[in-house]
Amino acid sequence: MVYSNILHALGWLILVIAVAMVVPLIFAFGTADAKAFSAFSLSFLFTLFSGGALIMAFRDTGASLTKRDLLPFVAAGWTVMSFFGALPFFTIHPDASFTGAVFESVSGITTTGATVFETLDDKSRALILWRALLQWLGGWGSVFLGAAVFASFGIGGMSLRLSPLTRGETTNPLQRLRSTATEIGRIYTTLTLVGLLVVWASGVPAFDAICLTLSAVSTGGFVPTDAGLSAYEGIAPKFWLMVLMCLGAISFATHRQVVRTGLRAVREDPEVLYFFNLVLAASLVIWFVTLIAAPGHGDIFSTLFAVISLVSTTGWLPHEAAWIERTSPVLLLGLAVIGGSTLSTAGGLKLLRAGLLVKQSGKELQRLVYPHGIIQSRFGDRTFGIQLMKSVWAFFVVFVTALGFGGIVFAAMGIDMEPAFAAALSLLANVGPAYDMARLAGMDGPSIHDFSTLAKWWGIIIMLAGRLELVLVLALTNRAFWRG
Repeated sequence: MVYSNILHALGWLILVIAVAMVVPLIFAFGTADAKAFSAFSLSFLFTLFSGGALIMAFRDTGASLTKRDLLPFVAAGWTVMSFFGALPFFTIHPDASFTGAVFESVSGITTTGATVFETLDDKSRALILWRALLQWLGGWGSVFLGAAVFASFGIGGMSLRLSPLTRGETTNPLQRLRSTATEIGRIYTTLTLVGLLVVWASGVPAFDAICLTLSAVSTGGFVPTDAGLSAYEGIAPKFWLMVLMCLGAISFATHRQVVRTGLRAVREDPEVLYFFNLVLAASLVIWFVTLIAAPGHGDIFSTLFAVISLVSTTGWLPHEAAWIERTSPVLLLGLAVIGGSTLSTAGGLKLLRAGLLVKQSGKELQRLVYPHGIIQSRFGDRTFGIQLMKSVWAFFVVFVTALGFGGIVFAAMGIDMEPAFAAALSLLANVGPAYDMARLAGMDGPSIHDFSTLAKWWGIIIMLAGRLELVLVLALTNRAFWRG
């Protein structure tokens, strides 16, 4: 492992954050927000200098990144980008804690959507735009790293998702990263621009439309105002946001195939079928339960929106939904933890893994009837064997273990057991607003803002671990990996 190669590549990632800061910098200048302009100028210059220094210091490195270098590069890259992304939060509001700034940045870059801000309307609009941009960059990074790194290592069964998108056009890891990033970037940017136009055309103010679109495509969950989505009247804005959340939660390998072969690719992707079947079933169950418990309070559109928002790990509510008070927090958190498709911007376990676990369970039941039968396992048009299921089970066990450990640590910090495990689950699955939805459903617990400093740092670690796929984190903590 050549650390100079990793540091050189990290310099380019830091430059990506610096370039992104130009957008709120220009916005602050155009809106005459002197405080934000000064803060973003300082943050931009420091980030630009840091990234440039790493690039120049290690520009003469002879070798390129190897496949083994990719794991520490991914972990370090996500962490470094989060810390540089926190600079504007801290410089604009120096009275705020550094912990809060880092938490907000990590929540954005991991598309978790949990926030330490009590209010938003009194915050700089440039800072609100920066939050949305961080989520958008995090969504792109999630798909990009999943395709270029996680799938090639087969983490948690993702070898089933090997495709031209994940393999790239070359065997050189660094060149594969570049080609994959470019191809995903085209699709991701196109979805964002089209989404922005339709959300804006539906009557949402331009600034809010930009922030909401960036959050919806990345399935992040940040909103630009204290009123949330209830600030926008009519069904049209919510409908288009619902469509964008679905697109963000579907595999970008499928989006690529749609561009090349048409809608047939959607029918051939089992995860799309899993996604819409889960959304439909959960929506109908919640709607019927609400109608029985409180006739006249059932709102099928609001229910459908909330379920799509949870499964896509966005976590939005269309308005103050009365039915949520009659819904079990366990059901809401259960939908959130399943998550969207692999190679999508969504978090959670992923539908691929949930589907494979169900398939394998059915297969084992068949073995009780036909103990000597040869039962083939298929995912779409691909067969899979016991080795792939071992990686899926390993991921599932690690996920459940991390959830239990995360909840116990939160509880040890003074949070009651139920909200402690709810917070651990929502942050590990990268769907922070699900914790607030559980509180609306009757769970008694503190808001994220009221977490202690130590609890917020533990939340930061959990969010990063969830986005980095937990098995990768375990590999990096294994001494055998560093020994080669």
